[in-house]
Amino acid sequence: MSIDPIVLPINQFSDADGHPYAGGSIATYVPGTSTPKTTWLDPDQTAANTNPVILDAAGRATMYGDGEYRLILRDAAGNEVWDIVATTIISAAMAPVVAAPTIADAVVLLGLDDVVSGSDLSAAITAEQNARMAADTAETNARTAADNTLGAGLTSEANTRLAQDNNLQAQIDALSGGGGGGPVASFKSGTATIPLGTPSGQIYVTFPAAFPATATAMVCTCADIAWTGARPAYPTFIVLNLSTVGANVYAAPFDAGTGLELPVTFYWIATGT
Repeated sequence: MSIDPIVLPINQFSDADGHPYAGGSIATYVPGTSTPKTTWLDPDQTAANTNPVILDAAGRATMYGDGEYRLILRDAAGNEVWDIVATTIISAAMAPVVAAPTIADAVVLLGLDDVVSGSDLSAAITAEQNARMAADTAETNARTAADNTLGAGLTSEANTRLAQDNNLQAQIDALSGGGGGGPVASFKSGTATIPLGTPSGQIYVTFPAAFPATATAMVCTCADIAWTGARPAYPTFIVLNLSTVGANVYAAPFDAGTGLELPVTFYWIATGT
């Protein structure tokens, strides 16, 4: 371990022959400037020196400083001897640390005794990471549970609707002609469109499959809610030539010369045995 020299606050200034500069002076400035910088008679900085500091009969002066200085030495006649930069080695802020007997004392004097150690910081980071991962896992589990609940609800709804559809179909299949125990009635349905400008205003609807015996009725309703024009807002439908395989469907009103104003889409349902 290296050691440093003891720096004395009392300095003696002499010429090359050892004669002290009695009555000389030391002017102190901020380095590189002509701005005066204070020195003190005591280490607690309670009593400031004059600037320049006047040397005694032995060429001595007591000077406590803080950091770096520009020093100008003059003899008693005011002649400049030298102009140099000097330092106190340490600043006043670090002086208590240098004076501390142990490193532990220096840490306390620097106010670093409350600083988190490396191990404590690592533990804190690990704890934070674990907390974040736990939160992420909880969020993922919650979302998964919510998704499962939603999926189960959708499945239940689909099953309920399927059961209702099957029940309705069973009721339809159970219907009999006239309710008197005759042949079982069946239903067929679909959509069709009478194109724009169809002169006759009609289209032939062919059933997906023919009724085995007879077609008893066919009903149509408009699906085109955008029907507009000078004629009534919604068309009416006339069914003619109903057979087991299909029927002619007319939409009114229409212009016998130019046909319908717009394409007309409609739903149809037919019953038969």
